[in-house]
Amino acid sequence: MNDKALQICSYEQSQRLKAAGFDWPVYDFYNGTILDCDGKDNYNNLNDYISVPSVSLGLKWLRGVKGFYGYVYRKSNGYFHAEWNVFLKNGHFQSFGIEQSDLKTYEEAESYLLDDMIAFLEKSK
Repeated sequence: MNDKALQICSYEQSQRLKAAGFDWPVYDFYNGTILDCDGKDNYNNLNDYISVPSVSLGLKWLRGVKGFYGYVYRKSNGYFHAEWNVFLKNGHFQSFGIEQSDLKTYEEAESYLLDDMIAFLEKSK
């Protein structure tokens, strides 16, 4: 699937990912407004720019770099729910469920999942 067909992070999510160390190449960046480029780059290296990853890429980065594993599923009532785990330094893991658990779309649940993981990361500093 083409990265550009996926839901992109909001401005706030992109800022928070940059603060958390996100440095993977992306197609889009914010510089007052969202701008699109022909090629991938890490725009977080530039002071006035913020890389805009897809929500899926943000989740992939959190999985690969921070050890956060999350998933979205449809409940029997037809709504979506997200849960995730983080592996702790002592070898154990901690599980989390998203408080907002009856979401209408997969994309909405995925975005809540990303927000929840970033919030945990920010609190852990």
